[in-house]
Amino acid sequence: RPHLSTAPSNMDHVLAIFADFRGLDNNRRRAAEEQINQFHTQPGFSSVLLQIILNQELDFNTRHLAGVNLKILTRAHWSRLDDKFQEPELTLQEKEDLKQHTPNLLSDPSTKIRTQAAQIMTIMAGWDWPAQWPGLVENLTLCLQSDDLHLVHGAMKTLDMFASGKNLTDVHIPLLVDVVFPQLQRIFGENAYPERIRMRAVRILFSIVTWLGLVKSVYPQHTSRALKPTLPAWYELFIAELSKPDEFGAGHGSKIGVLQTIHQLLTDFPEFIKSSLPHMLEPLWLSLQSGVAIWERTSVYGNEKDNSGYDSDAGDEIGFKNYLCMLVEVFTLIDEKKKMQGLLEHGLSDLAYVVLRLVQLSDYQASLYDEDPS
Repeated sequence: RPHLSTAPSNMDHVLAIFADFRGLDNNRRRAAEEQINQFHTQPGFSSVLLQIILNQELDFNTRHLAGVNLKILTRAHWSRLDDKFQEPELTLQEKEDLKQHTPNLLSDPSTKIRTQAAQIMTIMAGWDWPAQWPGLVENLTLCLQSDDLHLVHGAMKTLDMFASGKNLTDVHIPLLVDVVFPQLQRIFGENAYPERIRMRAVRILFSIVTWLGLVKSVYPQHTSRALKPTLPAWYELFIAELSKPDEFGAGHGSKIGVLQTIHQLLTDFPEFIKSSLPHMLEPLWLSLQSGVAIWERTSVYGNEKDNSGYDSDAGDEIGFKNYLCMLVEVFTLIDEKKKMQGLLEHGLSDLAYVVLRLVQLSDYQASLYDEDPS
């Protein structure tokens, strides 16, 4: 098969095939799809796709289609150790080109292009970092210090995907914690950053805590060395976040991330959070009280809609209802922990009353029940 160089004529040829693929003629579309699939096994196609994505003068749909193909190609042809690997493996030069130029897409104006870049970089990093891709996380950390919010978002998204990916190992954890955590704490503590960026900062922490919980019996040294020293600073940030007033209709992703992390620590590392939990109880309790009052006003006696309930990037529910449910789950777990039950013993009746208020039926739900109790 002919080698696909990165010459403009060949890129123009690929662009013409993409146009046929997106066209209305079914015959030309099927032929274009077959040709694209053939290109996936030819040397140089990854470089052409990269050129197309990097070219912001091209229309979004064309660039996005190139990104979809590059992600598929990278997944299938990067490492023979991957259970989805297909021959042939990308050449060393192709891999180096991708590792060098894909990070440039993290500052792209399009959220979807940044997401594609993060996905591709996560695939590559899972196999090559740190041994074959030294400096990757350090460079991403530098991106987090940029004044360009697109770049900060793209770097944060890459770290988020990598921290929650299947290729995370005991080699990665200490490096991520040592290099990335200081910047994550800085970003999470600064209200100037958008909610979605701050939310990702705490979600990376949650992913790492979850991973350490799964492997703590195998790698106990990582749990103590990597995680424990960083937690006091995080706890201070948690208290500050939970102390902010709640607003119905505003995104609650950051608070949900805090509650998920507290819940995970209570589940897997209660010894790490026990001494700090009393300091968190007041903002947790006040959040639950104010949250229930807002819930009654907007959803029981009112009919307001919460339009903030979905994170399109990650597919997570981040609305007010999910926030309240997570608060209740945290209190439930504290009550279930025998060594922590004393923290709630003087407030159980108040907690029960608050929970009962949460399960009230709205007028609409009550009318539905009256019409059909079954």
